[in-house]
Amino acid sequence: MTTACSTQTPGHPTAVATEPDGSDRTTTSATPSQPPTSDNPLATLDPCDLFTPAAKTALGVTGSPQPDETRIAKLCQWKVAKETGAESYTFTVAAYPELGIDKVVATGEKKSLTMGTHRAVQSLGGPTGSVCAVALEVTATSRVDVLATGAGGGATLCPQVLDAAKLVEPELP
Repeated sequence: MTTACSTQTPGHPTAVATEPDGSDRTTTSATPSQPPTSDNPLATLDPCDLFTPAAKTALGVTGSPQPDETRIAKLCQWKVAKETGAESYTFTVAAYPELGIDKVVATGEKKSLTMGTHRAVQSLGGPTGSVCAVALEVTATSRVDVLATGAGGGATLCPQVLDAAKLVEPELP
């Protein structure tokens, strides 16, 4: 099978993945066209640093973090390997320097929460609700999402996402 691109974009192409709102995204190694401003608390935040060693142990994370970047977010993924592939899942932490929790796109209801000192929204996302996410407000116009995807579906992963979000929240600005 042969594939090709219809337009040229600088960088190195990688696989298409899904944004927390369920839309497809394609990433490249090119620098975003509009980097966040220096007064934004997420401008220099590395989402891979938000899972501390203690958090990784508590959550059962295995392997090295996988950093990535889209035009609107910096993100990092970790695998949680279980006995079977059907039980395994992936955590993602995504920093959105220019999207507040009011911009969360959900499949169904959004549940308002408070985690530590941060307002938050829990939701299911993806075309079939296959992602459970907790968006933590950093400012009115920025947030950090903690989400999980796996074969079991988003709703079954919400307890793990809530646990992960509680561990990430103290690390936020």
